[in-house]
Amino acid sequence: MLNREYEFFKKNLPQLLNQYKDLFLVIKGEEVIGHFDTYEKALSFGLSKYKLGEFLVQQCIDEDDSTAQFFNSYFLMR
Repeated sequence: MLNREYEFFKKNLPQLLNQYKDLFLVIKGEEVIGHFDTYEKALSFGLSKYKLGEFLVQQCIDEDDSTAQFFNSYFLMR
């Protein structure tokens, strides 16, 4: 579940960092559909459009600088 979204994130991380560094991205399929300064805002936006487990909230950080955080909306709300 959400493998497509996470693979998109990893594949495009250099470009995403240029545009969204340190922001929380809402990813659906292979598209960033929102970007926010807090996890809560990103999750709220995602839930306003989709069901749990249908989108990914991922903080856009450089994996070399920090451990990447993988947020699966489905599991966070269980």
